[in-house]
Amino acid sequence: MLVGLLLVAAGLGLVGWTGWQLWGTDIVRQREHERVVTQLEQQWGARAARQRRPGRAPGDPRRAAAGHALAAGRDEIVVTTQEATCTDALTTGGDDLTVPFTESWMLHERPVDPDPGEVTPALSGEPHLLTLTTCAELFRTEDRSIAFATLVSTEPR
Repeated sequence: MLVGLLLVAAGLGLVGWTGWQLWGTDIVRQREHERVVTQLEQQWGARAARQRRPGRAPGDPRRAAAGHALAAGRDEIVVTTQEATCTDALTTGGDDLTVPFTESWMLHERPVDPDPGEVTPALSGEPHLLTLTTCAELFRTEDRSIAFATLVSTEPR
């Protein structure tokens, strides 16, 4: 009887943890994102009222972002700055490339994977490349997942 209760409790705990990972973290992340966006837009408004300084050009070819990769199934990245909103489309999948945390080639203006046959972003003309990096596993790891995206549109703010 006790073993059965322990197994049921363990099962419920596993289901709860899985649900949290799949849906709960997205809810918390979305709330925090909305709070940060509101705070940042308020700061931008106050700063713009005092002084308008030019920033980096939208679509700068050397853009990069790092974060947690619990949100799956996205194929579009929207980056909003004080000057513009840039929309990028993923050109590689989040699981297509994993590198040790010591690698930096993917942050170059025109990155080329030193391992022949591995993932390299397709670049033509002016690259306007966005490099995304995150931890490769749910738990601690020294590997990083890399994805690339290219600029689709820029809308002035």
